[in-house]
Amino acid sequence: MKVSLIYFILGIAVGSGLLCAAACHLQEPRVEHIEQPSYPSAARFEDKQGTVRVKVSVDQDGKVISVQGQGADPVLVKASEENAAKWRFEPVGKAPIRKYEIAYIYRLIGKPKYVDAPPIINRLSPHRIEIGGAPLRSDYPPVGAANPDSH
Repeated sequence: MKVSLIYFILGIAVGSGLLCAAACHLQEPRVEHIEQPSYPSAARFEDKQGTVRVKVSVDQDGKVISVQGQGADPVLVKASEENAAKWRFEPVGKAPIRKYEIAYIYRLIGKPKYVDAPPIINRLSPHRIEIGGAPLRSDYPPVGAANPDSH
């Protein structure tokens, strides 16, 4: 009898939306604007790649109010945080602050290039973006290298 009563109460709670707090976080975020990400040239010159996970907090108006990234080289983390801060989500009225995680996957593709080209962007879902770019090289000697003409 007690088990039946528990199932009955649980059924009412689910049906009336009382358990929405848990279910609402399972929904995909509705994104109104995704800023085009970039693959920083500094990271490509140093052959940096990896995955950055950015936690974003979104207010009722859909504006990103905080970002916190981790998981890869600091140059990639900074670029990911700056990009995520420019996203815009669907407003939800008086709902509490929502939290999402966005994965930025940076991958070096192909042979090194001497001229910077735009990255290849694959948006796999609202919370997963793949950014690919060729490694970069320079014709100029590294900073601090001895100049043979200076002697």
